[in-house]
Amino acid sequence: MSDFKERQNKRIRQSKILFLIGILLVVLVPIVLTQFSFLFDFTNTGQIGDTIGGITSPITNLIGAILVYYAFLVQLDANKLIFQQIQEEKAEQKTSKNRDYIFEIFKFLKEEFYSFTITGDKRIGSGNESQYVLVEYKGAEAMEKMFHKLMRNHDQDDWHRDNIKLLEFLNIISLFKNFLAKLDEVEIPLIDKKFFLENVEYIYTSKMKVSIEKMIEPCPKCGEFHGGNPERIIEINNEIYILIEKIKKNYA
Repeated sequence: MSDFKERQNKRIRQSKILFLIGILLVVLVPIVLTQFSFLFDFTNTGQIGDTIGGITSPITNLIGAILVYYAFLVQLDANKLIFQQIQEEKAEQKTSKNRDYIFEIFKFLKEEFYSFTITGDKRIGSGNESQYVLVEYKGAEAMEKMFHKLMRNHDQDDWHRDNIKLLEFLNIISLFKNFLAKLDEVEIPLIDKKFFLENVEYIYTSKMKVSIEKMIEPCPKCGEFHGGNPERIIEINNEIYILIEKIKKNYA
């Protein structure tokens, strides 16, 4: 914007100077040429009006053409400025749309994480008055309880029931990876990327890391992997950390 104003002011100054020069030439040239004899003698001519018109017409036409050219340049700069403003507005709209898109995915990811639930026994009271009641655990606490149950239960019916929750947990891990992949690709300001990344990294490393580590360990009782396919889990986990470091480099 400042460059545009500077160019416009410069051309306006040039136009004013040229206009003043044109006025001086139109006034002075006929007087000089009709009163004094030079290479061409204009002292003996026809009607004074024809003489002045013939002398000044080329000058005024030339000055007019130059001023029209300057007006064209000013209009051209104005059109460029309008085009630039339109492009900037489109870019801002695209950025806003991308930001809303990432926010919706981030919101869905958090909802899926915190809506992960599992029921388990909880002892309340003490001594002879203590009793066990069913409690619904959510989020990271639910994941912790799920793996305690997986490690304790070796009954096929229990395993089949708990395996459904395990698949849900694996889907949540995949959601983290997919979100980070989208965050890496999308065009939004780096400060927004940093905000989303820090939140996702906090949830993943502080609330899911322990559960993931348990998934890739064999059961101490039977030697089986109750957390599913450890190689696939390790692969997804590594991809997540690679994406985290890659995004960090963008705003480091």
